[in-house]
This record gives sequence, structure tokens and C-alpha cells, in this order.
Amino acid sequence: MPIKASIYKIVCKDENVKDIYVGSTTNFNLREYFHDKTSKNANSKEYNFKKNVFIRNNGGFENFKMKLIKEAEFENKTEIRKEEQLFIRELGATLNDKRAYITDEDRAKDRIIALPKKREHWKQYYAKNKEKIKEKKKIYREQNKEKIDASNKKWREANREHINGKIDCPDCNKTLSRSSMSKHRRFFCIARTINNIIENTE
Repeated sequence: MPIKASIYKIVCKDENVKDIYVGSTTNFNLREYFHDKTSKNANSKEYNFKKNVFIRNNGGFENFKMKLIKEAEFENKTEIRKEEQLFIRELGATLNDKRAYITDEDRAKDRIIALPKKREHWKQYYAKNKEKIKEKKKIYREQNKEKIDASNKKWREANREHINGKIDCPDCNKTLSRSSMSKHRRFFCIARTINNIIENTE
């Protein structure tokens, strides 16, 4: 059953203030009342949302107005959020704390952007808790040895072709099995050893 909904924006009555908020609702008047109350009620979980802080810093809700952008019928709530997000982007809404709708492509981009920060976080965490982490891993391995061995055996059997596949060493071009490459590069690859010596003496 179609849902009748409105896409709206909250703007300051002072035209020199350009920041706006975009939202959606199935009850325009009730949502306007809600925005007014949450901007003033310190006990509201939305009291410190970006929009409400901005409203309080610019004369309070009385100095803002909620304007209808579009009213239409939508197939479901997801379609409403998609339309809301469309206007958030088109109007350059700056007071929305989060996106109304996120595509799989956007979610993937977010992960890529956040990756360096996450890596640094875990790097610092590991540095501070290195011994503690090692001890936990040791205890887990001791308590779950049979389970781990069975899991590793199952994985090796399922990936035998991949493990035994041949690849070229990027340092000396020698062809070896994938499973022995790490050991080769670490202990036996003369070209890699020479390169490391050169790099450390430059």
C-alpha cells in the first residue's frame, strides 16, 4: 500500500544563514512540533544533534521555518529515504548528522575512507596490549587445539590447488609453490637479501 509522505527542509528566517536541514515525514505538522521540542529539551536524545545545536545558536526554533519541498506517494519507507537523500545532496544540506539512505557503492567508499583510521587505531591498540593479546591467543590455541587443527586441515584440503599453485618470486623470478613462497623470500631469496642491504645502506 502506497505511503503518502513529505520531503521538507528547515531553513533560517535570516537569509544570510545558508545552512539547512532536509527531512521526511508522513505528518508534517507533528514533525514540525517534534523539531521544535527536541531543539529545546535538554533531556531529548537529539538535543545535541548538529541541527539542534545550530538552531539554538541562531535564535532558536522561532527563528527557523519548515518548508515543504515535495509531497508524494511512495511504495515503501525505503523509497521515501531515497528521495530524502536525493534532496540532501541536491540542496547541499549541512545540518544532517547522517545520510537518509546509503547505497552499497557509498558504503564501500566509506569503508575505504575509514580504513587508514581503523588500521592506525588497531596498530596503536596492539602496541599497547601486545603481551596481553599474545597471552590470550596462546590460551585460546591451547584450549582449542583439536578444533583449530581440524579447521586448518579442512581449509588446506579445500584449497589444495591454490596452495600448491606455482607463482614467481617478485625479487628473483624463481618459480615456487605458493605455500613455500613466504619461507623462500624470508630466508633463501638472495636477490631480496641484496636489495634489503642496498636499501639499508643508502
